[in-house]
Amino acid sequence: MTLLSRVRDWWTEFLTGRASSPRAVIFNKLGVSLASQSGNTEPQHHIAWKNVGAVFAYKQDCATVDQICITFVDLGGEVRLAVSEDDAGYQQLVEDLPRHLPGCLAPADWFQKVAFPAFETNWTELYRIPFVSSPDGAVVSSLGRMADSVVIAELQMLTSHLQAAIPAGLRGSLRFWGEWFGRPHDTVHTLVSCDFEQTALRLLFDQGETLSIWSPKGLTIGNSGFQIADARRVRWEWFAYGQAKRRENLYHMEFVRSGEIISASTNVDWYKPLLRPDAIESAVELVNRVD
Repeated sequence: MTLLSRVRDWWTEFLTGRASSPRAVIFNKLGVSLASQSGNTEPQHHIAWKNVGAVFAYKQDCATVDQICITFVDLGGEVRLAVSEDDAGYQQLVEDLPRHLPGCLAPADWFQKVAFPAFETNWTELYRIPFVSSPDGAVVSSLGRMADSVVIAELQMLTSHLQAAIPAGLRGSLRFWGEWFGRPHDTVHTLVSCDFEQTALRLLFDQGETLSIWSPKGLTIGNSGFQIADARRVRWEWFAYGQAKRRENLYHMEFVRSGEIISASTNVDWYKPLLRPDAIESAVELVNRVD
């Protein structure tokens, strides 16, 4: 089993436990442990400093926030411990790592690399003994797309409601935080399928367009259209109409929410769009005009 597989398996176990019990990081001159805070203080995972072969930092996409995590690997390449910034004692641990592991990067040397940009895992090596293998940072990005049970349940509910409404017809013009795709009511898109993947809702429309919505909230269906009140990120992709469906003809509009600020971007190249999304508007609307 590769180191990447071990990290992924460990993280799946970690998420399962995190959903039911808050955790605390405990460390001293001998090693570091992770224990439950809900009555049972016996360490659930432990590694001695002398057995640490590598330490990696990365960012986990937890749907509503990005969460920075630290993974400890032993001399044999086994994942022994993973802690997150939500665990009690995390901050003190990361500040003390260079003292316990000489040569380990200090937070000032790696935090910006891991924290930014958003929506990326940003796998970063903090410490490694040469003979301990390191996973491919591009491949390990899949770790950052695991969703916990609460997020999955919400996505399942939204998906089932939309799927049930598709046979009756969901069609109209699209707008994102008040920004129309094209002129108001100029184009009509018909929803043909709906599913979800990790933390994102995926909607497929009749001309091959794809709408991806991360952490959608507040679905309303009516008048053959729908609204989604809020989201972390929205991406609309379409092939240039009337042209072959090839990669060079694929365009997008993307909106990312950060507090009350909605950032917008696009790769449209035949004119310069002036995108002014408004945070008080719904994240996504499929508007069916009734004459």
